[in-house]
Amino acid sequence: MEEHVTFRGRPSCLVFATRDHKGQPSQEFRTLFIQELLRRGVLGQSLIISAAHTDADINQTIDAATEALEVYARAIEAGSTKGLLVGRPVAPAVREFAEPRRLRQGLINERGSAA
Repeated sequence: MEEHVTFRGRPSCLVFATRDHKGQPSQEFRTLFIQELLRRGVLGQSLIISAAHTDADINQTIDAATEALEVYARAIEAGSTKGLLVGRPVAPAVREFAEPRRLRQGLINERGSAA
């Protein structure tokens, strides 16, 4: 799984990148990982540790990530998140890459707002 989910940053503030079964960056697979963390009680677009976190909090996060990666591995093996991902993938924060949610030119009226 090391080639599909990578963690970067300082130990107290990690971000993760996700790749699909072909090794390509994937919002679909990222959404699956976040979904599985949430199902286990961890809000984790990134992993930040503070003095407010207890050992139990940290252990819950480790357990949740381990279990989420097991689901992720099933998606990698299947070559798809189909049947595992509930809803649609999250959109990237950079609007330029947010397809298919980016507004098409024909959907903007003359006042500059969405039609």
